[in-house]
Amino acid sequence: ACNIGMREAADDIEDSAVNLYPNPAVNYCMVEVSDSYTNPNVVLYSLTGQRVLEKTLTQTGATRLHTAELKPGLYILQLRDSESIVTQRKLIIK
Repeated sequence: ACNIGMREAADDIEDSAVNLYPNPAVNYCMVEVSDSYTNPNVVLYSLTGQRVLEKTLTQTGATRLHTAELKPGLYILQLRDSESIVTQRKLIIK
């Protein structure tokens, strides 16, 4: 079973490890990581815990995630490095 959990909204605002825009997203969103991590990747989960998208971040700066095929709703984006979950953010897809 997947336990993705939710953090308080205040944590999302103060968390500078990842910048996620535009949010809400329509066809894509950009993920910009401010720190350097070992083998960073992002995983997008539906609220039912289903992994719907995963992408390894291989470039510095912003990485585009294509969201056009996803159903509208609320998703949880996790930023992970090789050892743990660095942070998670809410993403709305319209």
